[in-house]
Amino acid sequence: MNEFDRRWQACAASARRAAGAETQPPAGFAERVWAVWQSRSCEPLAAVWLNLSFRALVAASVALAVCAAVEFWTAPAEGGFVPHVEDVVTRMLWMQ
Repeated sequence: MNEFDRRWQACAASARRAAGAETQPPAGFAERVWAVWQSRSCEPLAAVWLNLSFRALVAASVALAVCAAVEFWTAPAEGGFVPHVEDVVTRMLWMQ
């Protein structure tokens, strides 16, 4: 066995020899937990919604700025306006 296995087996053996832990919580534990939970004030839902909305607005603005920058730097310098095929066909067939 390697060093890890030997140490693991030693820890497992000492855990088996250890006395069992108390399985019942102390008296009044549930009531104390309930009282602490009830005494804490929570943040209003409107404040949470406002915070998440602000974060979403910032994320959308950053995504829009990145897309605009990529489009600006990858757009062709000449021939910026090329009519679509549908427009050309429509003009040829219907506008004669």
